[in-house]
Amino acid sequence: MMTGHHRTGDRLAELAAERAEVPDLRALGRLMAEHGAEIRLMADWWAAWFGGEVEPLSGQERDEMPGMPPEGDVDRLAEMQGRAFDRRFLELMVPHHLGAIRMSERKLSEPGDLRLRLLARNIRHSQLRQIDRMESSRQLLEGEG
Repeated sequence: MMTGHHRTGDRLAELAAERAEVPDLRALGRLMAEHGAEIRLMADWWAAWFGGEVEPLSGQERDEMPGMPPEGDVDRLAEMQGRAFDRRFLELMVPHHLGAIRMSERKLSEPGDLRLRLLARNIRHSQLRQIDRMESSRQLLEGEG
């Protein structure tokens, strides 16, 4: 499930790296490229443990996953620019990160493979820090009116 969640986050991050007007959001988008490494790691584990590739999320899985933006919102974001883009990016990415944190905390509360628990801890930690940076950018944008 986290692989599908991260794929959406990766797309949002790519858009921020390309389109954000606030320099810190553009830099944060580039930093969030770490999702790509985590996606590859999870895909490698899946292939080793179960064979084959990770299946895309079903519509129901996507709808039930915490923090996933509504269908079509990422495409609409890709059409935006300037401060409107920045504001909408924050409206989508902060809840998306909070969803990943909830999923990670759920994994941390369960017994299981130490590698999964370490990955969950890393995801939780990095996304909490990224939310702090996004909230600083939100305050800057709100200060502009």
